[in-house]
Amino acid sequence: MAALANSEHVLTLLQQNDTTTTTANFSKLNLGDTHIIQICQALTHNVHCTDLDLSSNAFGLDGLFAIANLIACNCTLTKIDLSFNTLHSRGALALSRVVSSSNLKSLMLQNCGPSTALILMAMMRSPTTWNTINTSLNPVTNAMMQNSISSENKRRRDFEKPQSKRKSN
Repeated sequence: MAALANSEHVLTLLQQNDTTTTTANFSKLNLGDTHIIQICQALTHNVHCTDLDLSSNAFGLDGLFAIANLIACNCTLTKIDLSFNTLHSRGALALSRVVSSSNLKSLMLQNCGPSTALILMAMMRSPTTWNTINTSLNPVTNAMMQNSISSENKRRRDFEKPQSKRKSN
């Protein structure tokens, strides 16, 4: 109960754009979509928080969409921990579309499920120099990554073909 009360205090500080709140730890609070959306809204215009820990919670697709939106519009965050949350494939796809153009330097995705491969592929295409990427304990095997790479390479080749040589559907 004390941890939840502390998280409400941290949320208030984030909403106030408090200059001393550079880390927001909301780990292991079993937070659902509603709370994650509130946190993301508080951080949207926050210019002081650089580190967000949302590990071990219970959010779903709406929470992931809120996180993707936050990553797209917040230039201050450099580290996000989403470990030990199941990432829905549509939410992972939304994250994969924004991570490559973000200011993130560290993304923790430990034990987040097979959809982590979508995010990893986007990170591999990113010009960003990543300091930390933790994807351990995910059922993303080398074969899955190789298939993803092969599919991405095929998609790029097809896209780069002259318009007249592309297959018509």
